[in-house]
Amino acid sequence: MKRFLLVLLFTVCIYYTDVFSVFNSSNFVKGDITLANGKVINCYIEYHLAGVMQNGVTYINEPEYQLLKTGAKVKKKFFHKLKPKDVKEIQLDNGRRFKTIKYSDLTAVKLATIPRFYIFEIVEEGKISVFKKYSNNFGISIVSGGEAQAMVDEMEGVRESISFEEKIEASNRKFEIIIHVEGDKMVKSLSNIVIDKYISDNQEVYEKYKSGKYGSINKVLSQLFKPASFNDSHPLYADDFIRMIKDYN
Repeated sequence: MKRFLLVLLFTVCIYYTDVFSVFNSSNFVKGDITLANGKVINCYIEYHLAGVMQNGVTYINEPEYQLLKTGAKVKKKFFHKLKPKDVKEIQLDNGRRFKTIKYSDLTAVKLATIPRFYIFEIVEEGKISVFKKYSNNFGISIVSGGEAQAMVDEMEGVRESISFEEKIEASNRKFEIIIHVEGDKMVKSLSNIVIDKYISDNQEVYEKYKSGKYGSINKVLSQLFKPASFNDSHPLYADDFIRMIKDYN
């Protein structure tokens, strides 16, 4: 009898987790999804981790969101999923914008280098457009050359003492800069280009860049192995670079 009850309880748990979602309302932000066919969906979009949408989008409609806000469980069938190739652009009510981009990671190996669709956050659009490709690993930041840079935690015990919210905040600060130059067919990682040739036609910006008026990015971007990810080790480089591109555009 005891064994039967355990089996029954296990079956009920499996059914429950398979039918109902574990999401809560704080995981979602109101916004618009523009599909590849031009249709616009006004809905609530999963957004609790900066790079959560890079490989696909989960959204729910107004009635299910309001139900979720009450603390009730909502069936998984009401959580709709879209692949990056099905999405053109996403506009969140908090001001963040995202766009589907075809990108090949040239720092990766084998199949990872094959171009595929991602949804990247839009930072700046113009003659040079800038996007963020987030790295949502909680403990490691990938840098150029295949090296790995450990986070601040020197001991595994320190990692365990960090709250989930702190891990998310740290993860949201780790991203790779992706750029697209008007007229080019492909987008590129900032770590794989010589930025000088793209901005030298704007003499004022180029001279400010070379003279260090945009912080120390002129030294960073002239390195043979430039950082692929921006994180706590060099938090200002990305801001300075984006400020320079805004001036250029």
